Amino acid sequence: MTAPTVPAGYVQDNAASVRGLVMRVTRLGADGAPAVGSPCDVYLTSGFINFTFTPEYTTGEEISITNASGAVCVYYKSPDTLQSVTVGLELCDPDPVLTQMLAGGEVLTASGNSDCAPIGSEVTDTVAVGYAADALGSEGSGYGVAIEVWAQAVVGGKAANNCPYWRYLIPYAKLRLDGDRVVENGNLATVFTGTGGGNAAFGPGPNMDLTGVSPTPVEGVFDWDFPTYTDRPFLYARDMNAPLGLQGCYRNLGIAIVAIVPGAPAQLVPVNATRPANLEDLQAMGALGQTTAWPPGYYLRLGDGTDAYWDGEGWAAGRSPQPVIPATTGYAGSPGYFGPPGATTPPNLAGLSAVSASPTTAWLQGQYVHLADNTQAYWDGTLWKLGLAPPPPVPVIGAVTPNQGSQYGGTLLSITGSNFNGATAVTFGGQAGTDLTVVSATEISVRPPAGAIGQVNVVVTTPVGTGTAANGYRYIAASAPTVGTISPATGPAAGGTVLLISGTNLEGTTDVGFGGDSGTDLVVDNSTSLHVTTPTHATGATDVVLVHPGGNVTKTGGYTYT
Repeated sequence: MTAPTVPAGYVQDNAASVRGLVMRVTRLGADGAPAVGSPCDVYLTSGFINFTFTPEYTTGEEISITNASGAVCVYYKSPDTLQSVTVGLELCDPDPVLTQMLAGGEVLTASGNSDCAPIGSEVTDTVAVGYAADALGSEGSGYGVAIEVWAQAVVGGKAANNCPYWRYLIPYAKLRLDGDRVVENGNLATVFTGTGGGNAAFGPGPNMDLTGVSPTPVEGVFDWDFPTYTDRPFLYARDMNAPLGLQGCYRNLGIAIVAIVPGAPAQLVPVNATRPANLEDLQAMGALGQTTAWPPGYYLRLGDGTDAYWDGEGWAAGRSPQPVIPATTGYAGSPGYFGPPGATTPPNLAGLSAVSASPTTAWLQGQYVHLADNTQAYWDGTLWKLGLAPPPPVPVIGAVTPNQGSQYGGTLLSITGSNFNGATAVTFGGQAGTDLTVVSATEISVRPPAGAIGQVNVVVTTPVGTGTAANGYRYIAASAPTVGTISPATGPAAGGTVLLISGTNLEGTTDVGFGGDSGTDLVVDNSTSLHVTTPTHATGATDVVLVHPGGNVTKTGGYTYT
């Protein structure tokens, strides 16, 4: 019998993957591309016990709703999503060079004629004899590595005829040493663990310097054949070639840049070209096809993480600058800013001569704008000055009206002057007044407390400071109060009637009683009037009693509840 012809689909030999043969570890630069410039950009070894990678998934959201009888009426679970790859590696020996590449730290070295040098070493060789971990708190492993492993492809119990290798790629990995280091009667394996991820910049991989390798490999023979997919966290594919027999360190020659396409960021041609290590490296390459200055904001990211741009004549550090927009207005703030949007910061105080201020009044304390010479400036209402806007002036008391009152306090005073904004207290001989109201920056109303007969200082306090009127208020002796009229003279037994009581020496009144029950909402207006609200009381005429430090006074039958 013959199998039916498959009209379309995939064809494969279903090769198994057995026996890890060789591993290649490639240092990565800041941009994720294979690093260039060290004696050991790439490391090859067959001395590994195992290499593992485990896809890690985020569990999808699960929704389950039951009806009144308890049966599930709605169920949905969103798919799990690939989050990262956990990478594990176990080496046969404590390999200091590979350990440093994978986990950071330092390789301990000796000269080629030292006692620890392998047989056949040259005097000029640098021999790796040990490893020193990174200092405590260090991140280690630089910008990470890419890991490739070749394994045998087996079909029907023997090596596959075509593409005899499976090749596994983790385009980006950050690893650390893992597990206990146990020195015992047995092998001390070196174990690493970490996280892998995608890295589009890895592309086809490093361009290894294979000078001296015999027979000479074909150029690009160990390139990864699917560079457009290296943004994925793990990949594997059949391969025709494996770097069997190659061991140790190799330089990455990189890929020469043919041209640069301006942009934000600029793109290299070819896309897998090796990024210039720094500005000096880029400048040594010449114009690379550039003729005119790049538009604002364009830049090329360099291997050291900095940027450069073509200014029309050569390569310069940074990004192509925006056009100069002169500042026309300085806006108050802490700090303030200049307008219009994108305006260039004036170079110094003299550079503010053509800049208007907003607001045009004196700026508030601590407000300023930064200047390009690292100084600050503020608007004082007339001129630009260096520094931060100073605090406003302290309060000044002009007059206290009236300037005398009862020793029992309570007289409503008007204090006039200046700079009263934000006043928080007025004291009379050190004692705080009550009912403080800041009417305006030039007027305050307040009631003095009780005080000893004589003159006292009046002090106004604001967030800025204090202002004092020496002997600004006089306490005078006051007789017991008198009650003249009560209006209205009648009101409901339920209370709640606001009464106006007139008389003399009423300042200092602390209570008004109605047949033994105290009124509420007592307000002493001045020495001749006060207001109070009646309490609940039985019907009939009731005595009204004013409680006062100078003596209580009673208005017999002064108020009638109806």
